[in-house]
Amino acid sequence: MLRITAVLVIFAAPLTLTGCAELVRRSSATETERTLCDVWGEGLFLPSRKDTEETAEGLTAQIADFKAACPGHWHP
Repeated sequence: MLRITAVLVIFAAPLTLTGCAELVRRSSATETERTLCDVWGEGLFLPSRKDTEETAEGLTAQIADFKAACPGHWHP
């Protein structure tokens, strides 16, 4: 019985630690993604009537890219 317990501890400990490390990575990635989306959203501009058609299309495309990459984040 002692051998079985020792074997379980030897194999279960790395799996548990790996799982905990994965949770830390996920939360870090989420925080990084949130920060990147916040910064990106702050730098977006809405098209103006004074913009050329090409500029307005580019700004609209940037906003569409932002919405696709950062759903639920604020933008101008």
